[in-house]
Amino acid sequence: MLGDNSSYIGIDDFSYTPIPEPITIAGSLVAVGFGIWLKRR
Repeated sequence: MLGDNSSYIGIDDFSYTPIPEPITIAGSLVAVGFGIWLKRR
């Protein structure tokens, strides 16, 4: 599920590199949290 996560999150730049699952999941959480933080400012 390494390749599936990158396509699921929508990171096209990293879809060709083997990214561990925790890093992609954490990256998506950080991206969502950053978006919410920008909206609340």
